Order: sequence, then structure tokens, then C-alpha cells
Amino acid sequence: MLTDLKYSVSTKANACFAIRRIYEFSYGGGARCRTYRGGMVRQLARGRPRARTGVLAAVALIAAAGIFLFLLGQQSPPASPRPHASAPSSRAVAAALAALLRQGTPDTARVYWEKPSAALEAAAGGAEDARFRALGTLLVKDGFAGAIINLGREMTGGWYNWSERKCPRTDPRCYALAWRHAVDAMRSVPGQHFRFLWTAFPGAAAATDAWPGASYVDLVGTDIYDWYGGPDYTYPHTASGQLDHDAKWRQILTQPGGLDWLARLSQLTGKQAAIPEWGLDFHSFGGQDDPAFITRMLAWLRCFGEHVFSLRAKIDFTIS
Repeated sequence: MLTDLKYSVSTKANACFAIRRIYEFSYGGGARCRTYRGGMVRQLARGRPRARTGVLAAVALIAAAGIFLFLLGQQSPPASPRPHASAPSSRAVAAALAALLRQGTPDTARVYWEKPSAALEAAAGGAEDARFRALGTLLVKDGFAGAIINLGREMTGGWYNWSERKCPRTDPRCYALAWRHAVDAMRSVPGQHFRFLWTAFPGAAAATDAWPGASYVDLVGTDIYDWYGGPDYTYPHTASGQLDHDAKWRQILTQPGGLDWLARLSQLTGKQAAIPEWGLDFHSFGGQDDPAFITRMLAWLRCFGEHVFSLRAKIDFTIS
């Protein structure tokens, strides 16, 4: 079932939460699909490097949050998995986590910083707390108290207005502060049991400045696409000029923000992992029809097993 949905919050700025699509899904065999209708319809464009043109700037909130809605009868949603019993000392874990988050382009790089986002700075100062509380209240009221909220996704890239790279140089942690304000505000809503998904993007900026702390995160994720990876925004090629799917898969596994990185992040934080977005790409910079990518992704998901949050649904809330 494919249903287009929209959700709006009636505020002075009339922020529009646009849900692009909802699919039939299941979670742990106990969930059933529920649809919601309401609000105003608005068509939004997606934005990522090259393929993502026409990114719409967020007006007041850092979110553009993807919200996964599911029902588990009267059951509460499953908690994040406990850290492994054989986990090293907390000091060693903290050091390993810090080293992992430093992987990627550092904030000392010449090309790191972009024009600061006034909306992000405002959210970091708590100016949007009331709107996040209003959103949480509406979700609870409409039966979505167990929503999974993919808040401020792909913050390690530079294409969204809430990118960590759009913090002021003098306040590099403003994304993390904005995240904490949003989470605190939504968790203050009576009856909620939201879970917050922290989703990085592979091969981009280091996530050190964007990590809000384990107590503010319920799931960790990354988005994986079979695209780019070669010089000048191209796909890797073999010496004979063929698409090099093997080289691209090695990159997907090993690059900062990639699958190995995500598995390690899940292990160090004790949080379930999620892959909110993954798929093939048929642009000139994509891997085209690449069955090996699908096979390898499924094999990785099976290998990682119980630590991966399994879902076959996605609802994007985007603020414009």
C-alpha cells in the first residue's frame, strides 16, 4: 500500500511537516501498518550532492525529521539492546567512541565550514522548544506516541540547513545542542515513548561535533547508496572502464560513516543500528543495475543480526 500523507502544525509560522510516503511494514512480526490523514499538502524536493538540487531551507527547526510510525498493540516499543557483557571498561569505550567519531573530514579543514544557519543557532538556544513540544503532543494525541524520529538526518553532509558544518566556527557544537533541546522538549510530553534515530552520512564530515551523547540517542544509523566513490563525483571504474562494484562495496564497508563504522558505533554505544535509506542509483554517477549490492546489503543485515533495527517502512517529515 502506498499512501501520500501530510501533517501540519498550526503555528504562527505554519511550519509544514510533509510526509512523503508510507509503505506496508512490519516490526518484529508484531506491528501493523497505520495511516494518518490530515494537514496541508506540499511537494518537497530532496537534496544531496549533485543529485540533490533545490534543497529547501528549514525555516525554524533543525528537524526535517523522518518519523517511523508503527503500532505494537498495547506493547511498548522494544528497548535498545544492552551493551555486550564482554564490553571493555567505560574509559576504554569512551576513548574508542571518540576515535570513531573523529573519522571523516575534521572541523579544522579549510573546506569544512559553510555559511552559518540562523535557524540552527536558534534551535541550539532553545528558541524552537515549544514547537517540538507541540509536535510531540500532536503525535501522542493522534496515536503515534511510539514514533521513531530520524531527527536532523545526514548532518555530516553539507546539503541540509541543519548540517553540523553550518554551525558558527565559535560554536561547533550547536547541532548537538539543538538536538538535545529537541529531544528534551519532545520527551517532556506526557504519554510519549518516542525513540530518536541519529543518522550520519558516509564519507563526509567527522561526527565529533554532532554527537549529542548516548542518553539523547536511541538508535544509530547511516544512509547507504550505490553511488559516487570515484574521482570528480563519479562511480569507481576498473582499468578496463567497467563499473567497479567490488571497489564501491569495499568503500561502503570501510569509509567513515559506512557499514563497519556503524557496526562499531552500535557496539560502543549499545544502541541498535538502522539503515533508514539504502538502494541503487541509476544516475551517471550510480552503480546502475547492481544485484551484488542488494545481495551484499542483505548479507550484511543478516550478519549484524539482532543489532539492526529491521523495518520496511519510511515516512519523511520535512519542514519547509
